[in-house]
Amino acid sequence: MRMMLPEHIARIREDLENEKKIDRPILDEDELEQIGRTLQEAIEKHSLIELSHYKDGFIKQAICYPVRLDPITKQLIVHDSFGIKWKYDFQDVIDVHLGGNEQSNY
Repeated sequence: MRMMLPEHIARIREDLENEKKIDRPILDEDELEQIGRTLQEAIEKHSLIELSHYKDGFIKQAICYPVRLDPITKQLIVHDSFGIKWKYDFQDVIDVHLGGNEQSNY
C-alpha cells in the first residue's frame, strides 16, 4: 500500500469536491416573477420560507424569515430562527417556497 502525504490527500479531496460544482442556474423571467411574488407574500405575512441559493458552485438551502428586499444593494435580507440577519444577493436566489404558518417575531 502506498503512503500519501496529507497535502496529497487534501488535494485529491479538493479535486473531487470541485468536480461536483455546477454553474449558476439561469432563471427565466417567469421564475424570477414567481420568486418575487412568493417573497413579497412571505414578507407581508412574516412567514417562514425555504430559500434555495447558489454559493461557490453549489445549491444551498436555508430556512428563514424574509425581512425585506433591498433594491439598492440588490439583496434579500432575512433572519434565521435564532434572529441572526443574513443577506443574499438577488442573483444567488434560485427558488423560494413558503415554509408554513409559523410567524416571525422579527
